[in-house]
Amino acid sequence: MEKSEFEKLVMRVRPSMLDLCRGFLNANRLPDAPEDVVQDALLRLWGMKDRLQSESHPEALALRIAKNLCIDSYRRRVLDSVSVESVAPMDSLTPEKKLIAEERLLRLQASMENLPATQRKMLCMKSEGMSLDEIAAVCATTKNCVKTQISSARKKMLEQIKKYAI
Repeated sequence: MEKSEFEKLVMRVRPSMLDLCRGFLNANRLPDAPEDVVQDALLRLWGMKDRLQSESHPEALALRIAKNLCIDSYRRRVLDSVSVESVAPMDSLTPEKKLIAEERLLRLQASMENLPATQRKMLCMKSEGMSLDEIAAVCATTKNCVKTQISSARKKMLEQIKKYAI
């Protein structure tokens, strides 16, 4: 896709992307600016410009990318706010079990953070119910690559968790 064609696509789809992001981010009270999310989505779309020629609905792909970035923003906020107290009722646990629960949560978070960004992103998208085809479209890769990345991420996390099993 040529630059001029891409600019025409952006002019058509940008208002819809902004509406989508404003609605999602405002409804979930997220601090991210809708314009920033749209800009990030357009950068990702530009990275896929070679594939856009064969894409039957590039506008739909642009909206899907924007929606997924909004969801990523929501997930980051939720993960930042998750505490050990919200996972288990700490009042009913002994001090030893509280410590074990805290260590398990920290190890789980660390194992997630130790994953390469692509694997972490794909694993998160899969866990929220996206199909392999949808993940492949968003990440500009193949379905087989997505399956391999998710499988590798799960194996790495399991190895890390088993290594420090309590």
